[in-house]
Amino acid sequence: MRDGKKKSLLFIDAVAEGTARLLPEDESAPVLVVGLGNRFITPDSLGALTVDRTLVTRHMTGSDFFRSDLRSVCAVAPGVLGVTGVETLEMVRSLTESVRPGAVICIDSLSARSSARIGSTLQLTDTGIQPGAGVGNLRQALSAETLGVPVVAVGMPTVI
Repeated sequence: MRDGKKKSLLFIDAVAEGTARLLPEDESAPVLVVGLGNRFITPDSLGALTVDRTLVTRHMTGSDFFRSDLRSVCAVAPGVLGVTGVETLEMVRSLTESVRPGAVICIDSLSARSSARIGSTLQLTDTGIQPGAGVGNLRQALSAETLGVPVVAVGMPTVI
């Protein structure tokens, strides 16, 4: 295996392990993955592109096809207010009330102060996220306080 691929796999394993540590231990409720950002603007598309590649399993829970080593997962990329006319928090709160996940994982593109951080830094937090904050477009926060469930935020700088 080439060094670059080996490093990528180590990075992916580290992110997966870090995220798992921030999730509640009770795996009976699904996890809702939310891909934030505008899929039509490359530096803001990380969340939506991640949702496109997320293995959703909630619809298989209880079936013969559901593997016992998988967690129940559902995912959505709600878009941005300027495209949908709906605040992200409004949409995610509605889904949270309906799906009743054990946790929400939000993935978003972040803004950095230095070009050296673009694509080379990952932020992982259990305090939620405020979409648009990095570029001065403050939207309502997605957090345990606003959604009523733990919120894990994963972000990577993609723009200065």
